[in-house]
Amino acid sequence: MSNNNNGGIARYDGGSGSWLSAFTYNGGDLSDDTPDAVTCDDTDTLYVGYYDNNIGIDRYSYSNSRWMATLDNSNSGISNDGLWWDSIAWDNGQLLLGHKSGTSGNGGSTQVSYGGFSLIAARGANFGQANVVNQGSSVTDIDMMSSGWFVSAAGSDSGYSHIDVLNQNGLNTFTALPGLVNGRVVEMIGNSTHVWAVTADTFAQGQGVLQGMLLPNGSVEWEMGWSSYGGNIMEIVLVDEILFVSISGIGLGRYNTITGTANIVPQGLNQFTDGLAMHGDDVVVGLQGTWASAAGVQVWNTTTNQWTMGRLISGLPNNIINDFALTTTHILIATEGGLGMWNMSKNDWDDPMTSLDGLASNNIYSLDVYQNVIYMGTPLGIGRWDLNTNSALATIDRSDGLVGDNTVATVMYPTGVNLYTIFAAHNGAGSTRPGVSEITLPSSSSPMQINTHRPDQIPHNTVTAVATDWWGVHIATVGEPLTHWNATSNQFEDGAAIWQVPSWPIFDMDSDGVDLLVTGNMGGARIEVGSNLHSVLDQYPAEGALTVCISSAGLWMVSSTYGLLGWEPAPTFTRRDMFVMRRAEPLNVGFGGFYDNVTDSTHPGKMITFIDSSNPVTLDSSAGVPGPGGMLMQGASLVLSSPVDGAATWVKSYGLAYSGTWDLNKTNPTLQSNLQKAIDGSALVNGSRQVMLRLQSPENGSM
Repeated sequence: MSNNNNGGIARYDGGSGSWLSAFTYNGGDLSDDTPDAVTCDDTDTLYVGYYDNNIGIDRYSYSNSRWMATLDNSNSGISNDGLWWDSIAWDNGQLLLGHKSGTSGNGGSTQVSYGGFSLIAARGANFGQANVVNQGSSVTDIDMMSSGWFVSAAGSDSGYSHIDVLNQNGLNTFTALPGLVNGRVVEMIGNSTHVWAVTADTFAQGQGVLQGMLLPNGSVEWEMGWSSYGGNIMEIVLVDEILFVSISGIGLGRYNTITGTANIVPQGLNQFTDGLAMHGDDVVVGLQGTWASAAGVQVWNTTTNQWTMGRLISGLPNNIINDFALTTTHILIATEGGLGMWNMSKNDWDDPMTSLDGLASNNIYSLDVYQNVIYMGTPLGIGRWDLNTNSALATIDRSDGLVGDNTVATVMYPTGVNLYTIFAAHNGAGSTRPGVSEITLPSSSSPMQINTHRPDQIPHNTVTAVATDWWGVHIATVGEPLTHWNATSNQFEDGAAIWQVPSWPIFDMDSDGVDLLVTGNMGGARIEVGSNLHSVLDQYPAEGALTVCISSAGLWMVSSTYGLLGWEPAPTFTRRDMFVMRRAEPLNVGFGGFYDNVTDSTHPGKMITFIDSSNPVTLDSSAGVPGPGGMLMQGASLVLSSPVDGAATWVKSYGLAYSGTWDLNKTNPTLQSNLQKAIDGSALVNGSRQVMLRLQSPENGSM
């Protein structure tokens, strides 16, 4: 393997002890000559990663001796960034890719990488859609352990090296090692106890923030750090325990100086933030004018934790134009930063409209106008703006019946007099599948109606589990997401993705029509049935999960590791104790009117002598039902009793000895004469007669 030219994959056959022909780019095997990471899955599929960006992951099936389609951003959603050396691993149907960060190459071949990792369901020829986590630093090592994926990130210029654990509880820091690695500090603030420093790379771009405690001797003990998430840290301000960080290209970050947690606030006017200033409880954020954004200012309120105001300089809010539409007064321009407004009356720009004005999103892909309502295709659905009231209307999204929220294109088509239909294309982003939504726009005589059209009904032909209920059919395949068929609407609906459940693929499901319980071998999840979003309501991680059941008695799961796991019925679904003993204590045994407490003798395998010659039970000789030969027969039951309701008991009979006296002449008056005849007719030997009498049941020959 190599990140230079002419790299390849050397192959050694351990069975024969010989070298096989190498996989190379020049030989037509590999997609690039910079392979630097390999791994295999349990179907003998080889995965090959590359150092260079925009290559993807090659796959070779040893079972079929052929190369399969390359995984890349377009078909699986993985990051375009190349991989760090040997930063790839596969386990239990999941492929984890560790990406490099930084700038490499020069001139026209310069590559900028943002690091982080991609997690994707993959096994053999099957794969799903990736979940990409951009940590802003190179992921240099990946290992699967009992508690989850261990992801190692090198601090590089940020000075923040750390190891995180990725499992059903999310991504959490396992250990960290912050520290200054060079003298490039471009921003610093502090208070009486701590100092915060922005570390930079050789281009003076902020790469991370370090937090240090001031010691009495004047030195600093570095405690924790944060990355730039792949952007450029411009400025930082401290508000109580929260550090607000302006990250150009990413947005406004919030770093908690107590817990160490960090997040990026929802995007405002654009993500190219610059200077910060405090005004009361407001953080005033300056916005850069770039090739992809307009300059301006926006305000984040630290009390309500939301954007409260902002304005871009009049003109296009963004230079990336996606669509145009025309009203009686304006030319509308859809951009990646909002809605541009060209006023045809004054031949000049009006202020652009953005999410702060009420738009569903600043990323507008398409525009249509019908009855003074603007319909905008966005990543969050179809946004609407009422030109009569100059206000936003509710966004049309998956909850209304769209195939998916991310609407990449729309076409309006007339279907009658003043009747129009919008066909909205969905590209399959997120946990949904590609498709088209047909939206009949509302009129004075009919409400809005939505139908869907899908090129594929289920994500893959390899079905791993099916459950049915009164609502419809629920289908799991090796590909994501889960699929639900609505028996009422006769439509397919998308459900949970791989990252929303503890384990994939799903191989067992059960439903009561309200909740759907699913599981893979690392645990299960409870999913809402009735809503067309089919949200994951709760997760139940359990190693070695085998099968699940849901009923009026609650949720049940069988695990090869933990045995039977249970949860109380709705609505609480409270976890039941793992160890429950319902013992019949005391336990009494009765037979023929005789009772004894055998509680202390009820141990597995222990023999209990209940009745013997010293402690006999005498039955009433006059009771019973005539049996063979007229003999009175009666049943004597072994009775087990205990005041503990529902306690399980089990006994096994090893032997029963009995004795009795029967008057045979009573049941056969001619018995004496018959016996005498038998004696008289026997052989006479030396003056004596010997007669053998045998008692035999007329039914089966036993006595």
